[in-house]
Amino acid sequence: MLFINTIDLIHNASFSCTVQTTLKCKQTSYWKLIVFEYTQQISNNLQTNPLNFVGTYGIVLPGSTPWHVTISYRDISMNFFYDAFCSGLFIDENTILSISQCFDKSSSLQTYLKQQNLIFDLTKLIIYVSKYDRLSISLFERQSTVKQLLYSNNDFIILKVHLLFMSIESRPLPLPTMNDMAILINNVSLYATGWGPLSTNADKPMRLKYIQQRLTDCNISSSPITLCTTAMAIKQPNLCPGDTGGILFAQTNQRIFAVGLISRFSKAFCDMRSTQITTILRLDTITTWLKQNSLV
Repeated sequence: MLFINTIDLIHNASFSCTVQTTLKCKQTSYWKLIVFEYTQQISNNLQTNPLNFVGTYGIVLPGSTPWHVTISYRDISMNFFYDAFCSGLFIDENTILSISQCFDKSSSLQTYLKQQNLIFDLTKLIIYVSKYDRLSISLFERQSTVKQLLYSNNDFIILKVHLLFMSIESRPLPLPTMNDMAILINNVSLYATGWGPLSTNADKPMRLKYIQQRLTDCNISSSPITLCTTAMAIKQPNLCPGDTGGILFAQTNQRIFAVGLISRFSKAFCDMRSTQITTILRLDTITTWLKQNSLV
């Protein structure tokens, strides 16, 4: 597994290479490749990025969530573009984890393709890492195409992609342990990222958003593979359709770790005036399956 690290070629005390690397820094740097055997080694060898999140909701700053993957569908020959219709979690250099409902026959993508008399083509899927702006190229943004889709029996899907080098700006998030999941009921900060609207009847946002969440009752028959979240308070922005596949993660004083992926919503629209409950697919329930299909 290859990890890209930026090293100064010519040392200059007036600047340094950081996540938000300046043009001057990039011009005097070169890439150093470090080989890791497992994804977890990267998480253990690197300090977790500061989130740079202020308040319970807002826009994600570049470099704050290097584990978030944006999934688009682009058929240039047919002039068909469906950008940021789903999200996913960066697992390793050729593995992305997402939600199968983004691709099934009832998904917004498949519905839109059918309206245009087009047939779904796996090779038209585009995977972006380090993408924070819908319309413009973000700093350090990279992309890849998909080779294969691997479905699980509990709504997860793995996207096997062509090589995506990992770096400080695009790297995996530690997966949850049993101890991690046990502390969720305590005062742990939960955040989620996605491309859905921030407010009632709002258009799709141009920037990746974050929303703080709290655990809540699912109001449905309980399932061992799911948990439910909602906004921190009434009339605050919440997760909603458009955020599917986004990552729910927890922040403690010691670390940041992934909890699950955004799956379904109690309402098919964004409305800050009423409660929206989001169903999260728990990542700790698929550890074995992930190990069989990736380098975790």
